[in-house]
Amino acid sequence: MSDVEQQGRLFMSMSDVKQEGLKIRTLFIHNYRMFHDFKLTFLDKDHKLPAVTVLSGINGCGKTTLLEYINRFDTSPQFDGEDHIEIFLQGKPFTIYKDSKKKHTQGIREYKSGGVIYYPVDCGNIINLEEKIKSYLDELMFEQDYKASEAYRVLRTHINKIFSTLQLKIYFGGVDKHKNIYFENDNKEHFSINALSTGEKTLLTKVLDLYLSDIKNSIILIDEPELSLHPTWQNNILQLYENFAENNNNQIIVATHSPHILASAKSNSILLLSLNKGKVDVSGFDQSYGLEFSTILTNIMGVKHLRTPKIEEQFETIKKLIASEAFETTTLKDLWKNLEQHLGSNDIDLNLLKMEIEMKKKNV
Repeated sequence: MSDVEQQGRLFMSMSDVKQEGLKIRTLFIHNYRMFHDFKLTFLDKDHKLPAVTVLSGINGCGKTTLLEYINRFDTSPQFDGEDHIEIFLQGKPFTIYKDSKKKHTQGIREYKSGGVIYYPVDCGNIINLEEKIKSYLDELMFEQDYKASEAYRVLRTHINKIFSTLQLKIYFGGVDKHKNIYFENDNKEHFSINALSTGEKTLLTKVLDLYLSDIKNSIILIDEPELSLHPTWQNNILQLYENFAENNNNQIIVATHSPHILASAKSNSILLLSLNKGKVDVSGFDQSYGLEFSTILTNIMGVKHLRTPKIEEQFETIKKLIASEAFETTTLKDLWKNLEQHLGSNDIDLNLLKMEIEMKKKNV
């Protein structure tokens, strides 16, 4: 197989030509790492393009690789060949070929110059949040002629929108005389960015950066936005991304392991990746929104045991003993005593099994 084939053959067609900006509609990779003759459509069953697409699946199924591939797609030497990407920019179609003889310079320039923005897992180490906020305020005041009070109001609106959506009682305070950014709580107590929790700083880094960067008409790739976030925040963060995408004509593609994010995702926006004999397959998932996390973990994430494996094994042994009507055996009693000791007598599964035993005893 040639180097060109090894690197993979990619085809992307972009969304509605009526929408300005960059949108991925379909993707085809001929042979790149675990992707072999891999075709992915971002359209839902009604042939509409969701503002946010959520990629999920077990570890090693290629979620991050897929984001990196979309982000790195260009005509650099390591990608030379027949691969191409078809895009729509401001209503006009362009085709970008990896073959250097067929380069379409305008399409390349638009795709690589702000058309695709990638937030990797470790983006918090890359983005200096305090400097980002200061630069944003400077731009408003010195380039757009905002008064200081107006600039603070705009920034406060962005930050308060993020924190209120996530039900946090933290607000942007301002800049002190030493030009340090500070925040405040309901008690009007002031504190610096460094006093924020890791999760709060992660939120601002991964969400506020979008707002302050004024990203529009672009593809935004976000890898594992749930890291360092409390489960309550994970339940709501997708709504922030969706609002941003819709208000700024962006397409956001998220890769996640979080059942909380999946439960908050619209069913038509989930693409489930799976590995089959070393090859990645993709499928949709029609029922996710509002599902219990246990169902998401087993049906989407491929989790085999919802409890500690040893406890799960003991439950399975008890179920087999009940099925064989061995209610009074020492084995069942010892296992039951052990489970009650660890889980408590009010555990729902233990109580359901207790009811099953009583019913079977009556039948006997």
